[in-house]
Amino acid sequence: MSRELIIKPGAELDLRQAHRWYEDQRVGLGQELLDEVDVTLNRIRKNPKSGTPAYRDSRLALTRRFPYVICYVFNEQTLFVLAIFHGHRDPGV
Repeated sequence: MSRELIIKPGAELDLRQAHRWYEDQRVGLGQELLDEVDVTLNRIRKNPKSGTPAYRDSRLALTRRFPYVICYVFNEQTLFVLAIFHGHRDPGV
């Protein structure tokens, strides 16, 4: 079952900033990050229990190519993305 996807504003901002940083490194690299995040989101929409349990009901999923973590919660109908952050960043931030 594929759930509705809702990306919280903070996660959108995280992703926009990461995209901009990668594009500054090499044109097109930011788009490659977005594509990888999209693949990861599709994977967890189909199987949200595949992520690693984290705090309370949240789970974490890693992108494969880039060192990014997607923090999310879900119910029967919806997947809520709470944050998208670099794996070396303090998750408490």
